[in-house]
Amino acid sequence: MAKNHVIFDTQAEAGIISTLIYNPTFCLHSEQLKPNHFYNKDSSCLYWAICRLAKKGIENIDSFNLTGTINSNNGIKNMFEKYNINLENYVDMAKVIARPTLEEYKTLVNRIMALAFKRELHKHLIKFDELCENVEQDDISELSGTIYNVLNKLNEEYIFGNTEIKTLGEEIDQLWDEIQYDSQNESNNFKPKIKALHEFYDYSPGSLTLWAARYKSGKSAIAINECLNLANKGAVIGYFDSELSKKEWVVRCLANLTKIPVRTIRQGSYTETQASLLKDALKWFKDKKIIHIYDPVWTNEKIITMSKLLQSKYGMNFLIFDYIKYTSGMNASDTYLKLGGITDTLKNNVGGDLNIPVLSLAQLNRQGEIADSDAIARYVSTVVYWQRKHDDEIGGEDWKKVGNYKAQVRVNRAGRQMSDDEWIHCVFDGDIMTIYQAEVQSCEDLNL
Repeated sequence: MAKNHVIFDTQAEAGIISTLIYNPTFCLHSEQLKPNHFYNKDSSCLYWAICRLAKKGIENIDSFNLTGTINSNNGIKNMFEKYNINLENYVDMAKVIARPTLEEYKTLVNRIMALAFKRELHKHLIKFDELCENVEQDDISELSGTIYNVLNKLNEEYIFGNTEIKTLGEEIDQLWDEIQYDSQNESNNFKPKIKALHEFYDYSPGSLTLWAARYKSGKSAIAINECLNLANKGAVIGYFDSELSKKEWVVRCLANLTKIPVRTIRQGSYTETQASLLKDALKWFKDKKIIHIYDPVWTNEKIITMSKLLQSKYGMNFLIFDYIKYTSGMNASDTYLKLGGITDTLKNNVGGDLNIPVLSLAQLNRQGEIADSDAIARYVSTVVYWQRKHDDEIGGEDWKKVGNYKAQVRVNRAGRQMSDDEWIHCVFDGDIMTIYQAEVQSCEDLNL
């Protein structure tokens, strides 16, 4: 066998570290890359430190916080000190070779992973060569088993990301323990605010629930009501908003919590009693974990990056995305792909990969259907249609008693769905941004 040649690429390793110094959240897209995959130990130490900072939500990487992080671990500190690197100069020089895009960064990551795999494989090939040259060894099965065991472990680390592959029998006891725990633990068994929906679905980890409504029919109000209800149950909520600024969103939440009209809060015309209610509501927010982020143009990469960051930094266990938009001006094919891509990201890259429930909203067209519904429905777990009642459906009754809106579960992979004439009657009071289940759910109830 040929002599061992060192297999590494210092420029690629430096490219990764330099890129992360100026784009630290990129590391959230390369979690399979570990510090030990770097050949140069100084790069390994820096990668470890930057990842630690990024997962704390620190986006300004400098020599000061790098030094503090490295010094927080004696092993890393002792290793890094051997290289006598001036971090201030290193950070400045990194500007020159930092890659500006996530795609370029991923290319470097793939190269480092491939080289690390080759180094490990090469070491084992030398051992295999020695085994083959051992003329005293005649057990082919043992030799073959040794080789395949090594290859399987390498595949698990470099291809499957250290995921140990087991039979269901080996995992069944642990899985059953988790199932029982989830059924008893409210934080793993979140339910919708409207109680009648409980028999149809809950917000289970990995699920994507979609509420669909017409234009200006209270989509954001639905999301706000679910958010505040879940926050009361202990959820740590990431709320990704494409419609409302943080200030406007808080005003609407305050209206919900205090039952003071939105207009009254905006105008500052509230009474002393109402001012006291607002003060209590503001205090309520301080005890809850809700992270509202407004961005009018959410991309798939932004959604994934921010979701991973919030889970790492705050322990986010529920995401609300308001909302999956139909973008005007795009041709039908591009729109279809865009809607499908966002829905896929929410269901699989966020809900699935992070093992959390996701709630989102979508807009119904004039025909009462989700625009390009096939692109969206392919990925969702449950779809709830939200529609305003016609006057004849209210029948002159008190709308706050019989409901002015209705909800219908049409698509449901979590359980049964409703028939065409089956609805849950609900009240939506837009003045105070409140949605709740109507007192009257059938004609018979009116006679009680």
